Amino acid sequence: MTVNNTVLGGIERVKQLMAYGKVEQKIDALLDAFEYGEAGLDLIIEALQNSEIDVQ
Repeated sequence: MTVNNTVLGGIERVKQLMAYGKVEQKIDALLDAFEYGEAGLDLIIEALQNSEIDVQ
């Protein structure tokens, strides 16, 4: 993902997709989040509060 001409990877990519991605991208990002330990787990837990049922 490119934001302001910067290529994001890792947990930052997951955070950006969760904030600005489409539903399908958010779901894929959540699956990737498992790879990032506690930081990823925190994002997964936050996703339970997401307004989009498919993301929950």
